[in-house]
Amino acid sequence: KGLKGELKQFAGDFLEIERKYGINAVFLASICATESAWGEKPVAKNNYMSWTTDTITYYEFDTAYDCFDYGAIRLKSAYLLHNGDCFRLFLIVV
Repeated sequence: KGLKGELKQFAGDFLEIERKYGINAVFLASICATESAWGEKPVAKNNYMSWTTDTITYYEFDTAYDCFDYGAIRLKSAYLLHNGDCFRLFLIVV
C-alpha cells in the first residue's frame, strides 16, 4: 500500500525476504527507496541498494530479488548476528 513508483511491484519480494532472513520488509524497502529514487533510478542493472564491489564499481544483479536477497544477507550478517561487525547488544531494563 505504501510503496511508490517502481518499487510497488516488489512488495511480495520484500515480504518474502522478511520471512526468510528476519529483515523488516519496510526497512528493506526504505533502503531501496532512498538508494534508487523509489525504484526509478537503480545505480546499475537491478541494483536498488547501491551495492558496490570496491566503492567504484556497482554490482549488477540478474533480478531485483537477487539484489534484495544479497542485501538482506549482508545486513543480517553485519547487524543481527552476534559476531557481526556492527552488532551491538543493548539491554533496556524497566
